[in-house]
Amino acid sequence: METSTIKLTSSIKIPCGDDEPQPNAKRAYVATLLWIYARLPFLWRKHRHYQLHMDQYEQLGPCGRGCSGGGSPMNTKLALIFGIFVLANQLHAQVSNPSGAWRQQSIAWGDAPPELEEDERQGQAAILYFGPDHQFALIYASVIQMPSKCIEHVSVGDGQVVYLGKWKLDSGGVSVNYQLVSRTIQIKGEHIPGAFVTGLIRFKNSTLSFQNETFERDRMLDEDVRTVVRSAEGILRVIH
Repeated sequence: METSTIKLTSSIKIPCGDDEPQPNAKRAYVATLLWIYARLPFLWRKHRHYQLHMDQYEQLGPCGRGCSGGGSPMNTKLALIFGIFVLANQLHAQVSNPSGAWRQQSIAWGDAPPELEEDERQGQAAILYFGPDHQFALIYASVIQMPSKCIEHVSVGDGQVVYLGKWKLDSGGVSVNYQLVSRTIQIKGEHIPGAFVTGLIRFKNSTLSFQNETFERDRMLDEDVRTVVRSAEGILRVIH
């Protein structure tokens, strides 16, 4: 990973986008867990606290109507199976299948050029991209943020380095195979397209870990990164 242009600092989380589950989704998860919990007699003894916590969620229970805390052994087993299925499905959808742009967390933010707005800042970042048909890209570019307006873009006026390839799920995370396709300022003697390189991206809670860096989902960069990828694909077609 090219670290010469990336200085590591602690990242600042901007409260933008929809990275966190929506309140209704959270409520549904809690309702499902409470509904299952109420039906496990070996864990729950009908304490008073059940009613305190359960009343507001009863109408949201998986049975589709108000649900009581009782139930036959068969219903308990079905509830447990249902809950495991729901949680496993959520885990598979949110973790096992990464998509879109993932930006490096640790960025040395600096003041943006004078012609830009006052609260804008700019920094060099590595970006991972997971596209359709297992398309993969590793991009080094300058990112511009406007925290007050929740705006973030890939700068088109600064140098970029783009690697393209493919990704696939692996037992340890996501296996990637990629090659250098484009560099704004070419290095003497460097061949483009470059040789293919393999790597492994690991899951780390809600982030991704790759080449000693941590990446977080950044939906604000999706469109800009897709544009960069399409441009690099055009260069690759011309070269071939």
